[in-house]
Amino acid sequence: MSEPLLHLDGVEVAYHRAVTAVQGVSLKVPEGGVVALLGTNGAGKTTTLRAISGFIGLDDARVTDGAIRFAGARIENQPPHRLTARGIALVPERSKVFENLTVEENLQAVVPRAGADHRRLKAAVYALFPALAPLRGREAGYLSGGERQMLAIGSALACAPRRTAAVVGAASCSCVEARARYNTGRFPRAPSGYAHTRAASRHRRCDPGE
Repeated sequence: MSEPLLHLDGVEVAYHRAVTAVQGVSLKVPEGGVVALLGTNGAGKTTTLRAISGFIGLDDARVTDGAIRFAGARIENQPPHRLTARGIALVPERSKVFENLTVEENLQAVVPRAGADHRRLKAAVYALFPALAPLRGREAGYLSGGERQMLAIGSALACAPRRTAAVVGAASCSCVEARARYNTGRFPRAPSGYAHTRAASRHRRCDPGE
């Protein structure tokens, strides 16, 4: 059996070196796989995703136990820019866009990985989310919630994640809705060259197909 693209093994995260936010989070995401991390508010979904993408360091938090491996390499507690260079992109919640910038300016503000064609990446985002195309000149603060989420995902894709990279995002949806979307394939179809992996948590071992 091939090694999973993303592997969390018994991950523990503590804030301010004192408050434990998550414990024993383990999951495996194969290349091209879909894993849903589900839980109530405060269960640690966002913390887990920020640990994968390196953003927990901005909140005075660290992975204090366990391991995070991406493409076989240990990546826990590395800064976000190094993980972005590896091809990992975090999709933030819909409020995390530049509200005073237009849709086009939000995508233009993204710094893709070295060697990536920014113009092609933006074109791919508009192909994936055609609803954003006529809104290029609209300030993000005037977008609907769904349009903001599309822009957030598009901004992550504009970072030029590796073809085999994981795009991790958290969404507030019920287990039933998540399972229905997985079973019916009602996720946006990516343009050629992109493979998506979505992750989410229940503080237990999660394997695709469970």
